[in-house]
Amino acid sequence: MSLDALAAQMNVTDAEIEAWAQKKYPQFLPNKTLIKRLYLIEKGVRFSAPFQPKELRSINQLVVGETADIQAVVVQELSTRSYIGCPNDSKKIPDAIEGKEAVCPKCGQIVKPKSLQWALFLVLVLVSS
Repeated sequence: MSLDALAAQMNVTDAEIEAWAQKKYPQFLPNKTLIKRLYLIEKGVRFSAPFQPKELRSINQLVVGETADIQAVVVQELSTRSYIGCPNDSKKIPDAIEGKEAVCPKCGQIVKPKSLQWALFLVLVLVSS
């Protein structure tokens, strides 16, 4: 069944979905298909995978060296953080000043720390072996 048919079956209009997305996922408004799918998921609709995996497992069940197919959709950026860290291994260097030499606590090298950033994302993931 199409997304439009599912939305119609639930008596929800495109305008209602767009209003919901404006509050919850404004960054995805240009992608009408994605916001409709996210709305329907939030309302309890389950979608099947677009391919037929042999077996589904959680990422934490994967074994080093194992081959697996992983499909993911970034749903939302939850937060970003900046810190001063090692330019080689990205480890945070406490009390460091950007550009002023410091010892990296991970690699032990004397480095010129730089400003780094990491982000936390909410993703939908499907793993197949």
